[in-house]
Amino acid sequence: MTPSTGSATNLPLSFSQESLWFLDRLAPGQPEYNGVHLFRLAGRVDQPLLERSLNQFSHRQENLRTVFHDIDGVPHLEINRQMSFTIPLVDFSREEPSRGLALAIEQAQQEPHLPFDLEEGPLLRLTLIKLAEEEHLLLLCAHHIIFDAWSRRIF
Repeated sequence: MTPSTGSATNLPLSFSQESLWFLDRLAPGQPEYNGVHLFRLAGRVDQPLLERSLNQFSHRQENLRTVFHDIDGVPHLEINRQMSFTIPLVDFSREEPSRGLALAIEQAQQEPHLPFDLEEGPLLRLTLIKLAEEEHLLLLCAHHIIFDAWSRRIF
């Protein structure tokens, strides 16, 4: 995902966002607030169409385009006007089914340990995991500062 030019800047944070920003300042890149979600996709998946859909979705969901800046010790958020998603494909379809699923679970367990940079973003990562021709998992990892349980239901 890459930010585009133009954004709404220097906006205040909610109390919850400010708390998470402060905790990230104390221990940058810690995985405690990185949430992983797996979505099962049955049937064939058109990866380019999935990417276009997520790009359209991000146009309506400002939180997916948000980054956080420190200005003289005060946190501010910036909403980028647009971010472009790319979704890498990890293909485990040539593995035995149980092995492919085990590899997918292992990847999902490792994902939250990859840090997010709240100032640079993006604060959301997606990976499409192919288990079989008509069986996929969409692995979503997001920092809690932009993605909570309510966000998951909307997604």
